[in-house]
Amino acid sequence: MKKLSSWPIFILLSIPSLKMYAVQQLPLLDNFLDVLGVFSCIFLIMLCCLKRNKLVFPKGCKYIITFFSIFLITTILHYNENLLGLVSVTSKVLIVVLYLILSFSSGEKVFLNTLKKFRKVYIIILLIDSICVLVEILGFEIYESYMYTILGYDNYATFSILPMLSIVFYTSYKTKNRITAMDKLVFITCLIVKISTFSFTAILAMMVMALTTYIALRGKQLRKMISVRFIICIIVCFIIGLTFFHLDTIVDVFLAPTGKTITNRTNLWIYALQGISKSPLIGHGSLQGDQYKTIAGYYLAYTTTETHPHNYILQILINTGMVGLFVYVGIFNQLIKAIRNNIKNKINAIVLGGVIGFLIISIPDGYLELPAIYMFMTVVFLDNISARRSLSPNKLNSLTN
Repeated sequence: MKKLSSWPIFILLSIPSLKMYAVQQLPLLDNFLDVLGVFSCIFLIMLCCLKRNKLVFPKGCKYIITFFSIFLITTILHYNENLLGLVSVTSKVLIVVLYLILSFSSGEKVFLNTLKKFRKVYIIILLIDSICVLVEILGFEIYESYMYTILGYDNYATFSILPMLSIVFYTSYKTKNRITAMDKLVFITCLIVKISTFSFTAILAMMVMALTTYIALRGKQLRKMISVRFIICIIVCFIIGLTFFHLDTIVDVFLAPTGKTITNRTNLWIYALQGISKSPLIGHGSLQGDQYKTIAGYYLAYTTTETHPHNYILQILINTGMVGLFVYVGIFNQLIKAIRNNIKNKINAIVLGGVIGFLIISIPDGYLELPAIYMFMTVVFLDNISARRSLSPNKLNSLTN
């Protein structure tokens, strides 16, 4: 399986997972990448079945696959006309998960080569995305529609940008024992872009990511003090307070100088809860705009084009219900376990920064289908003490911290 890390194989298998939002403006290319993604996914599934006795398959990855299986089933039950679109989305996610599993199971050399390739491609994508925004700001029209970047607009793009940056940092630290000048340049460029478009939550998430990484790199005790589970509890309490105890009006006072407001989000969350209550156990599956607005009950009440709950947890619940949320909790439990098991390694600081930054951006939005976050999770699931113990002795000896 060493050929997995070659550039031709990498491009052929992984390019569908790298498909950017802007590709939607090119229908032929968009459809081609969707079809290629399904075939690439099927090929990787077959390869995993053939090599199943030699694979390291972390529990966290099994949870990811289970979650998307539930997503597919609920879509079949409720809105089967959306199934093909979800199959395409699921394929892109499974591509990165299975490709990394196969690479890791082939030993350190293949795994690191795969990470290096993703790092290079991610840097190129992030820089092009940033340049496009800056060019648009200068008054040059690139797109036919209002979009600004190749990755999508504001928060949507950030759901890819944050985990991409985490992979870039992680790979550099893994191979060079430091975050390189190029990595910092890419991060600063992405941050400048978010500042220029005044994407408040994205700016906050990126700053928290950088600060957490910096603090956690100072020492093991500081890394131990950063509790992902505690931060999740704080975020959940914050959301409940905003929604049910009218704390949103207090937050709006502080946001007034920026021209931003959080009240619109809390209104959307309340409507989302109404939609969730109609199918709390298994959710509604994949939804298109009008379908979601009808379920949430604001199809006539709202004149906006809001087509989703604008919160990660509520998005999970509306799509897959309590069953899906239970599985997603399993994903994060495995993530927290991997962090704790690897707490002595300084590279864990980058993991903490990426995870906490992602938690911040998940408060006002929720996009479950973007592959980059699942790639980041899979790297964390694989590249730790527990996963290494599953390797054969000769491959275990080749893996270094």
